[in-house]
Amino acid sequence: MTENIKRYILTAILLSMVLTAAASAVTYPTIYKWDLRLTYSWTRNLQYDTHHMAVGLQGLANREAPRVFLIFDDNDEIWFNRITEEGGVCHGWNVVNINNIQHYIELLSPYADGVVLYDQSPDTGVISTSLVATSAAAAQGCIALRNDPNSGVYKMLVTNSTGPQLPVKIDLTGKFTGSGTIWGTSRQSTGSAKCDAYIWLVENYIKQGKCDPAKLVYNMDLWGLKPEVRLDHAQLRNLDYAFSRKAVCFELSPWGDEPATDDPGQPVGTDLETFKEILDECNVQTGQSEMIKFCGFVNWAYKYTDYASVGGSHPPVASEWEIVRVISAYNAYMEGDALDMTYVSNTSFYNGLKPALSQNRYVQNPAPGYQDLVDRGFIDSAGNVVDNNYIMMYLGDYDQVSWMLYWLGCDRWQDAQRGNVYCNWALTPNSFDRAGVAMDYMYRTKSERDFFTGGDTGAGYIHPSQLYGQRYPSGYSSGVDIWQKHCEDYYRIFDYSITAWMLNAGSGPLKLEHADMYAPFSGDGIGFNDDLNSPILRSNVPVIERNGPDIYNDNIQASALGITPNSGVNFHWYRSILLYPNKLKELEDECNSLGYDYQFVDAFTFYYLLRHHLGGNNHYRASWTGDDIPDILETSQTYPARITVRNDGWDSWSRESNYWLAYTIVPRGVEPEHADYDSRGRFGIAEGTVVNSGESFTFDVDIAAPSQPGEYDIYYDMVRDGITWFSVANNIEWKQPLTVVDDVYTVDTDGDGMPDVTENEYGLLFWHPDDGVCGDAGYLEADVSGADGSPDCYVDINDIKKCTWYWLSQDQDCDITGPQLSPDGVVNIYDIAVIASQWLRCNDPQNINCW
Repeated sequence: MTENIKRYILTAILLSMVLTAAASAVTYPTIYKWDLRLTYSWTRNLQYDTHHMAVGLQGLANREAPRVFLIFDDNDEIWFNRITEEGGVCHGWNVVNINNIQHYIELLSPYADGVVLYDQSPDTGVISTSLVATSAAAAQGCIALRNDPNSGVYKMLVTNSTGPQLPVKIDLTGKFTGSGTIWGTSRQSTGSAKCDAYIWLVENYIKQGKCDPAKLVYNMDLWGLKPEVRLDHAQLRNLDYAFSRKAVCFELSPWGDEPATDDPGQPVGTDLETFKEILDECNVQTGQSEMIKFCGFVNWAYKYTDYASVGGSHPPVASEWEIVRVISAYNAYMEGDALDMTYVSNTSFYNGLKPALSQNRYVQNPAPGYQDLVDRGFIDSAGNVVDNNYIMMYLGDYDQVSWMLYWLGCDRWQDAQRGNVYCNWALTPNSFDRAGVAMDYMYRTKSERDFFTGGDTGAGYIHPSQLYGQRYPSGYSSGVDIWQKHCEDYYRIFDYSITAWMLNAGSGPLKLEHADMYAPFSGDGIGFNDDLNSPILRSNVPVIERNGPDIYNDNIQASALGITPNSGVNFHWYRSILLYPNKLKELEDECNSLGYDYQFVDAFTFYYLLRHHLGGNNHYRASWTGDDIPDILETSQTYPARITVRNDGWDSWSRESNYWLAYTIVPRGVEPEHADYDSRGRFGIAEGTVVNSGESFTFDVDIAAPSQPGEYDIYYDMVRDGITWFSVANNIEWKQPLTVVDDVYTVDTDGDGMPDVTENEYGLLFWHPDDGVCGDAGYLEADVSGADGSPDCYVDINDIKKCTWYWLSQDQDCDITGPQLSPDGVVNIYDIAVIASQWLRCNDPQNINCW
């Protein structure tokens, strides 16, 4: 029997298998997953180089869309399983497991245009070059690499003939001496080689607009290679976000009264001056028109403090406060990743999922109605608050992505008592950018007793007094307006209306004007850290100082609360740090066993009761629970839409009482006036219908698109005509972006050749280019040949013919996978199984029948 006859018979057999196994399926992107836990037995230098290389390629690959997920520890595995489980944002996506460094480099090196080299050792080189190289590499689409030609990673990427042989675009090694003219600039040296490298970055990248000035990553530099630093504290895994977003990376001391502990020979204050110059130049680039994200936290166990043998004179907490004081003056907020959990993985992947998560509507559990509180025994028949000690426990500190993902999401959130006690989780909503999957998971798995509030101090950690006035050391004009808009945008996403902890540590006392500053986005309550003798109302917003001391798992007991039982109506809130729900349950049980009148409540019950007790009203409160307004509108067209609103107040809504819904559309970034709403009319509740506290109503609304194409925002708000707009009563109105075009089929967000409206109609992802377009890596791997021998966006007999021709031999196209879920060097049954799973699928963007 000839070889050709054998192949024809084999083709027929395999085709029969394929037809039996094939099934239709929705197209999904592919996740490339590499488990780096295998590297922990390697030498320290090799681990360091591998991890920096891995996150560099990951960030570049994830820049356009989420593609690469790295497993550094068991927590990463937990989050991978959550995002891919049913209900997770990546449910159904294809997964390709990468099993070795060669395979990883082979797959992902095409995303890199080259390498930027930095000094080899923290003992002989300039430590800042690792972060400067990271920033420059990210800006140029490259990866950063330690300049060690003997390193296996260096060889695989740069010199080996079997590797990609990436070109060296910039070599920073030996370039900064701390004297003379700074290399690559016309600037005189600062007297510090470490700071000179950052000045080079300022002159050549920040000032040139090559980096994103609104994304700063404050990260461990090459000091992390020192043996006394735990390798996970080197924070290499944090840098994929920097590569993805073209962030400015640096690590400098905030103190101007002593040399930096990692650069003791520098002139006193040089680190701080360089720090300020970076912040200032970033504001030049933004025009001081937006808040700047500052990702990181002082690495107090290793630098810039008096901890152990670090060598500084300032305590760790004071150093934290000083950084926040300085950056607040420069329109920046901290999104910390503090010790011990100072590392965080895959934030470029999570950031890439924002377009998907932004399609969801996150709504809190309902606030209590008046009758609810009567039924619970908190309000008596005369309408007065019943004598009790009402206690709200603030559960923090989750103002940082790493603590939210790992200590909360992988530990406290799994506590068996969650759901049995009221938990007021203080998750700063700006974490949506780097850990939106955590917020998404917690909202979709929350119990009836889980509530969410803003943490310290709003949508990011700042010092409020540094937003206006002198604003030393920046001297900038007021940043209050951009801070309020920033917080409103993030609070709106997660239905927030409480800032549970406001502090101004190190920047003077809190003042009532700070409460006024926060009222527009904190309409249901504000918790002061101190400086307030008794609870008050400010514009109907209840404001109350916290009780001390801080509550930890090892000191939580009734005596620590310092409360006098049976002493009338009293309100107390406590800040707890990393508290487990089971510990809170033990505290409640202890108080009940002692017969105390302690009522542990959720944040909304706490503040609604407090406002009522102080003589305020709980009216004009609403949650925007959903709508079906299209994201893309055609000019001058009218779209019927439905908007659902929940009544979170104690007032009853009706047409007869003049409650209405109104909307407006304004150019992107423009703040609407009430007249803009008025010009589009009102939309009413059905006649005779009353929407009581806790109930929802769906309004039928005709959305009239603008006559001119452009980027717009649609706002909608409730109004009681003749009385107030809900937003004036400090209930944040809803807002979402709109694209208005002459032809809706011209909008292709992900550039894959398919209009967004078509992708939405057929269940595809308008924001991800790898979900079915012909030639996309990782989707139709089985499309290896068409009639002319080239892929044709269709898995059919042509692919079977080619792969059976190379049966049990080598072929780069047909060797799709193997027993370890990666190519195994031979065309075999594993590859035919992929053809079977994709049989008769097509992904031709020009052929609508494919979808």
